[in-house]
Amino acid sequence: MDFSGKLVLITGGSSGIGLETARLLVTLGASVALFARRKEQLELARQVLEKSRTSESQKIFLIPGDVSRFNETRQTISQFMVENDVPDILINSAGIVYPGKFINITFDQYQKMTETNYLGMVNMCKLVLPEMVKQKRGHVVNVASMAALIPLYGYTGYAGSKYAIRGFTDCLRQEMRLLGINMSIVYPPDTRTPQLENEIPNRPALTQALAETSSTIDPDLVAKSIVRGIERKKYVIIPGAEARLLAQAGYLLGNALHLVMDIMVGMSISKAKKKTRRG
Repeated sequence: MDFSGKLVLITGGSSGIGLETARLLVTLGASVALFARRKEQLELARQVLEKSRTSESQKIFLIPGDVSRFNETRQTISQFMVENDVPDILINSAGIVYPGKFINITFDQYQKMTETNYLGMVNMCKLVLPEMVKQKRGHVVNVASMAALIPLYGYTGYAGSKYAIRGFTDCLRQEMRLLGINMSIVYPPDTRTPQLENEIPNRPALTQALAETSSTIDPDLVAKSIVRGIERKKYVIIPGAEARLLAQAGYLLGNALHLVMDIMVGMSISKAKKKTRRG
């Protein structure tokens, strides 16, 4: 795909995976619209993207907003499309995470993760996809997580919202492919983003111990995987060789995956106990 002249709308586009994907697309000639909560962060993102432009005709739009505020988002995005154009590509990258044991996570935190990670994405699709269908073209990318493929201790809320994205996107793909709209779903592993930096100190010790059994990746690798997936009209995008291997192992193990995870949890507990005794 030639991205020159294309308009890409990215939620969560002011930092992390969203911003890095925007930067790469700008270097390829696209115009981008960043939708995110913090105005100051959006302005910083603009500075990054301005340096990556290859043509004066490329536009960079900043759209302050919160995908979990559905009525406001509908008004803002609808107005944007009227004043500018229907995006050629929609990338739903906005997300939040509250790691913790189920007994400690509040209902309010569950609600916020569901409204931002899942319902916010559904809302964006409801707004943009009908316009794409009218034009008989478009590509939607929904960013899920490896947490939607591999169960992990301490992630009931986050994984629940990402599993919802997985089920929604799998079903929506069947409908959209008959209407000429391409869909992709992305399963990134732990990625070095500001969100991960804020998340790690709040993880239960066992969650962090399990996370350390696999490596983290850089957001530019995720961005390259997303862009390459769009170019190839690829549905499932799993950035990183280690993540792809883990996903394949989970698929082959089937229900036995739960036994493997039980063993890993047990090993992590034993390791923690030994460390405590040594201390």
